[in-house]
Amino acid sequence: MAQAGALAALDDTKHVERRARSTRADSGFNARTFRKLKLEFIPSQANFILVHVGDGQRVFGELQKLGVIVRPMGGYQLPEWIRISIGTPKENQRCLEALKTVLGQS
Repeated sequence: MAQAGALAALDDTKHVERRARSTRADSGFNARTFRKLKLEFIPSQANFILVHVGDGQRVFGELQKLGVIVRPMGGYQLPEWIRISIGTPKENQRCLEALKTVLGQS
């Protein structure tokens, strides 16, 4: 069902263009926030950003307790990094507020 929906969405070029614009804008919002928090990150053209957080596995676990799911990057030989997907503005704000809390920057 999800795959059928995704394929149909790809045929909707206006939807794809809107989502691409939204992802770029939200990615910029996240990047500005990471800079303010003095967090190193790797800019991306994709729908995710890699962020250096120290102990990636710990931050992943603490965020998960707050209901925010990110991906720890230890399996990719980057144990101090997490991958944060770009979501809706509301999801991005929630993720960043949780990250501030976990990192003691709230």
